[in-house]
Amino acid sequence: SPTPERDIKITKRAEFVAKFFRKHYPDIKLVFGNNTSSSGVMATLFRNGLDPKLVDYIGIETPGQGCIPERLWRGGTQGTWFADETAKHFGYDIPITGCYEFTARPLRLLGMTKQAEYKIRDALVGLSYGFDYVGMGAVSDVANGYLQTIWGTCGLLTRNSLHYPKPLFSAVAAVTRALDQMEVGPKTLDTGANTTYALEFKRKDGKFAYACWMPVGEAIIAFEFPNGTEIEQIEFLGKTTRKTAGKFDLNVGTGPCYLVTSASATSVKHVRTIPNEPPKPFKVVEKLDTLDGFRVMGGVRNLDGGDMYRKQGKFEFTQVNDAEHGSCVAIKLVKEGKIKAFETEYTKIQFKRPDAIEGTPDEIGMWVNGDGGWGKIGFEIQDAEGRLHRSEGQWHDFGAETFIAFTGWRFIKFPIDGEGVKKHLNQSLGARWSGKAITYPFKITGLFITLTRQSLNPAEMKEVPGVIRIKDLGTIANPEYQQ
Repeated sequence: SPTPERDIKITKRAEFVAKFFRKHYPDIKLVFGNNTSSSGVMATLFRNGLDPKLVDYIGIETPGQGCIPERLWRGGTQGTWFADETAKHFGYDIPITGCYEFTARPLRLLGMTKQAEYKIRDALVGLSYGFDYVGMGAVSDVANGYLQTIWGTCGLLTRNSLHYPKPLFSAVAAVTRALDQMEVGPKTLDTGANTTYALEFKRKDGKFAYACWMPVGEAIIAFEFPNGTEIEQIEFLGKTTRKTAGKFDLNVGTGPCYLVTSASATSVKHVRTIPNEPPKPFKVVEKLDTLDGFRVMGGVRNLDGGDMYRKQGKFEFTQVNDAEHGSCVAIKLVKEGKIKAFETEYTKIQFKRPDAIEGTPDEIGMWVNGDGGWGKIGFEIQDAEGRLHRSEGQWHDFGAETFIAFTGWRFIKFPIDGEGVKKHLNQSLGARWSGKAITYPFKITGLFITLTRQSLNPAEMKEVPGVIRIKDLGTIANPEYQQ
């Protein structure tokens, strides 16, 4: 167990080893960390007097597992932010880089395509923090029992003796070709939408490379260049097209894509989010077109999901007429006082007259007009035995299905079963709902609304509006989830 005495002993050992290498092997770079986000171990060392001149890099090992790369939590890729802030807290400016275990993306949680998407996005987020080492995995998956660990399927190829190329193989080839001989430390471009990411890299051959992606959904980005710019478009798995133009519209999604150009862009802007559609049949339970059907409850005890650092906030609810969805409910976070950059604020609304829902629906969903701030929508239901269940928990939503990681209207949905017994695992480790298994029929009793003042884009905190709109809450019977 951590004690002051133990921490002092660890710091002295680290200092002894570091000084030994400095004296006898001065060319070797010393990386401290390899401990998830490394923020805890670095705080221990600095608090107990470790000389920062002995630290060449803080090393990031965050396993990630099935969690979306861009979400801020210490166990994922964005744990890098906590390591950086820890060093700054002690007054140090220390480079950060990836360790050999950065990151672990197991096939059993993600599947082939998503594994490739997440690994490439891990790399791009790391590069945005200035990593000069990004591990992309082994040559092939292992061919023994280690295959069942979170690290065992990190290969570019399948296991021995098959060695079939995985999508990750082609995705790594594509990003390598696009960013060949790029300078460390890309420029993050302001697209006007916080989760429509665009990084600009300078290459040694004088060209510019752009990496663009989204955590969820699809969008159109409009690029403007000087007339006559040579443009090479490289898709996620390497398909390439070339043209000469001054303007270029790029369709971006969860698999990063790239432009390699002869000149730097003069403008890069998010044009629009491409809307998705709810699965059929979608049955509306609460229209959310007026303020009459619910009351604002404020805080609640024992709300899970401590990695969101939630505190009760002040919110304004208004009925508005939206150009796309008509009458709906707008929710605005009232930003009073000061809070830490990583803290979020929430409230709860409770429906006045919830009715029991017929049948055994498989999903719950609603329309949300997001601000790209990485807030969250939480659902509360009451089952046939009177038990309350909340779609909350530390590891319940690795895929960020209920997070507001988008700008504009998007239909969000979440599985209803409580024990993970149906086909859809939502890329999570444990039960997705707090409480025991859900018994039918149930009622939708409330929503938890979490919003933020700032969020990462992708490596710097940016102010976000803290304003969303919601419409049409309901359920879906999805035959694909039935065993």
